[in-house]
Amino acid sequence: MSRMKRTKADGKRNRIKRTEINGKRNETKRSFWSKAAACAACVAICLLSGGCSLTEGNFRLALPEVAAGGDRLSGIFITDKPIEPGTPEIILNSRGELTAREQDPRIYATLNEGSSQTPVSFGGLEGYGIYSLQFQSGSSEPYNTVFADDIFTDLHFTVSGDENTSEASLYVSTVHPFTCYFHPVYQQPDGQVYLLPGSGISSESFEGVRYSQSISESQTVNSQGQEETEGSCFTVTVIAAAPVEETEVFLMDKENQVIGSLSEQQLEALFRKEDSSLQLPDHVAYVILQQTKAETQTLCRSLFDRRTESLEYMVSEEDGYLHSRQLPLVWNADAAPETTQYR
Repeated sequence: MSRMKRTKADGKRNRIKRTEINGKRNETKRSFWSKAAACAACVAICLLSGGCSLTEGNFRLALPEVAAGGDRLSGIFITDKPIEPGTPEIILNSRGELTAREQDPRIYATLNEGSSQTPVSFGGLEGYGIYSLQFQSGSSEPYNTVFADDIFTDLHFTVSGDENTSEASLYVSTVHPFTCYFHPVYQQPDGQVYLLPGSGISSESFEGVRYSQSISESQTVNSQGQEETEGSCFTVTVIAAAPVEETEVFLMDKENQVIGSLSEQQLEALFRKEDSSLQLPDHVAYVILQQTKAETQTLCRSLFDRRTESLEYMVSEEDGYLHSRQLPLVWNADAAPETTQYR
């Protein structure tokens, strides 16, 4: 599944490029001891895969090899493992000497349009991405489609002036230290999409710790003797959060009495359906979402009334991330669907 937005784009390709990759780590307000622990985590942070500099909490990660001049920055792809370079090819040159030739670092994508798979895949790499891709149908004007894998939350896609920006949040579990690698994604003039291996960061996970990573590019377009600047920016904020151990939904009537409930397994079955929604009979006045944090056994409750269009929450997965769930709420349904038996 993915979230998409379509915008117009031009087909100009004569560009001068400037690409930047920046990261910034921020903290939420915490007690003295949790701040001290977070400071220790900041000191312990290791920037991976390439040179780096550290100044006042801002991180500048080493850039990968710059893409070809006509290729545009079109996304960011995140993995929890580095992308290892291929084995150099040993060749015999014209002088009869054995030399090593590095392999092309580009990893080309497969676009899985109309399938149940992730919309973009890179040859078996496990990861998640945000994309802004250009498409063209026949002789029509090119258009942009922006979308992201479902793991991302707080999505914001903005077209403002001479820059397109895409922002999202990624939640990681506090059970283990997290490691994230950020790989820039490019699109060629012929439409092919590829990524270049990027750099990463590893840190201890304390609840509320945030780390923001941006990849941006500006391009000068020469058009009819005039120069115009276009830009793209992709920002992901990694947030450490306590994993969720249990999720349950309670159906409440207008007398504030529980008249039914759904377990986490029932909610997941509804979410996995092609036309997923939670059908609510007219005698349900509101619903309460209750979740238990695994580490502290803290109960967190959220109320969703009839003005709410969807039930939104997070669940823990084996990959170490917290995945978002969004289930549309259908109020005043004549009856609950046969496949859902409220308890």
